[in-house]
Amino acid sequence: MDANTAERVSQLAKNLKDLHLATTAEEAYERAKEIIMGTAAQGTDKSIKELMADAGMTQQDLQKAKELLKEEEKALQELKKELEELKAKQAVETEHHDAHQQQTKELDQDLIDAEHDVGVLEENVDVAEEIQDKETENQ
Repeated sequence: MDANTAERVSQLAKNLKDLHLATTAEEAYERAKEIIMGTAAQGTDKSIKELMADAGMTQQDLQKAKELLKEEEKALQELKKELEELKAKQAVETEHHDAHQQQTKELDQDLIDAEHDVGVLEENVDVAEEIQDKETENQ
C-alpha cells in the first residue's frame, strides 16, 4: 500500500469512526481498507451508492453525516467569527497601546524638560543668593 492509499484509508477510517459506522478503530480501519483497496482493485467503476452499501452506510447514516457536517460548519463559522472579533479587539488594544506609548514618551520628554527648567531655576536662585550675600557683606 503506497503512502497516498494509506492516507486515504486512515482518513476514511477516521470518518467511519466519527460517524459511528464502526464500533472500534480497528473495525473502521478494516472497513476503510476494504473500501479503498476494493475501489483501487476494481477501479472507479463502483457508484457512490455501491460504495455506501459496501461501507454499510444507510440513508440514515448519510443523513447523520450531513447533520454532523452542518454542525461542524456552524462551529467553524462561530470560530471564524470569534477570531475576527479577537483580531478587531487586538487591533483596538494595539492602537491604545501605541497611543499610551506615545503619551509616555511625551511625558518622559516633559519630565526631562521640567527637570532641566528646575535645574536652571536652582542655578539662578543660587547665583541670586550669592549676589545678595555679597551685597549684604559689602554694606
